[in-house]
Amino acid sequence: MRSLVVMSLMLVVLGAVCASADIIYVNPGGSIQTGIDTAAPGDTVLVNDGTYNEAGIVMKPGVKLRGASDDTTAVLIDAGNPPIMDGIFYLTGCGDTTEISGMTLARGTSASVMPYQGGGMKLVNSSPVLRNLMIIECSALGQGGGVFCDNSSPEMTHVCLKGNAAYAGGGGGMALINGSDPHMLNCSLIMNSAQAGGNISCDQSSPMLTDCIFVGGATQNDGDGMYLTDNSHAQLTNVSFGMMQSNLPGSYGQCVYMEVNSDPVFTNVCFHNSGLGYGPLVYSQESTSVPTFTCCNCYAWGPNSSAYGGFITDPTGTDGNIKMDPLYCDALNWDLHVDAASPNLPTSPHNTCGTLIGCFGEGCDSPVESRSWGQIKGMWR
Repeated sequence: MRSLVVMSLMLVVLGAVCASADIIYVNPGGSIQTGIDTAAPGDTVLVNDGTYNEAGIVMKPGVKLRGASDDTTAVLIDAGNPPIMDGIFYLTGCGDTTEISGMTLARGTSASVMPYQGGGMKLVNSSPVLRNLMIIECSALGQGGGVFCDNSSPEMTHVCLKGNAAYAGGGGGMALINGSDPHMLNCSLIMNSAQAGGNISCDQSSPMLTDCIFVGGATQNDGDGMYLTDNSHAQLTNVSFGMMQSNLPGSYGQCVYMEVNSDPVFTNVCFHNSGLGYGPLVYSQESTSVPTFTCCNCYAWGPNSSAYGGFITDPTGTDGNIKMDPLYCDALNWDLHVDAASPNLPTSPHNTCGTLIGCFGEGCDSPVESRSWGQIKGMWR
């Protein structure tokens, strides 16, 4: 009899829990912030297709904010028409039960509140789930044009950061400080710019990137792709860099710059520059920053570039590392698939590891795969 009573109580409690999770709909003309404010932890705020001119949106811990459509571009949060001088999202104290997914964030500008961080999104002490997002043309007067993370480690899947800028700081695409260690899977960093770390800057932070691409961008100083400083221990696996360049003579690390006890681990990574920039593709400022290369291809072309620089001992010929043209299909137009003769392919006689180097395999004569963001590139060029 007692077991029946206990089971009945459990069913009542379970029913109450299930009943407490609501779906709150936001329609064009409505307010995303109002939807979030209305929600309780465990609720989902579902945003219907349309354009929303909002910024300064404060997320509530435990709430899921989702676009209603499978098309990431169908929900556009545009802070640029009319211009709103505030970042689009602010998250603090949010864990992995908080989610933002299925939408595009555009033209957010962090210029109203010092220290001007996170034009698209600012995370403080937060590790939410970020999925199927485009963050484009956002800017910060300070750090993190697209995303700024302070002691925050989001799970990021299929996030595209394109055309974002940090005007007076680091991390045009993303700036990571104070133990921010995001996991990034199938993410794209395209044409972001900053004073240093054009696409990503890391300060005491160790992101993990898998199956990601870096294409182009700009920096006035060092690290067009990534800038690592002060014990930043990034891990990159199956990552492709293409068309990297540093703008000024005396700048270093067109793909990756590291200093102050930063020792990233690169596995199956392809480094490639535009041929127009200056300095080494991968550069270590001092002997305490010692990267590890396994099955990597570092190809520098152009008269002003070299593969490795600073305190790095050239690893070519050891641990499966090579220095050959990857034969990208069309790096200029962001297609980092490779030709059938590419040394990056596991079947190439030049590839002694027998594993794919970089993010994409053969694809020059086939349709662009969905995860290459080829369709996204076509819409936002």
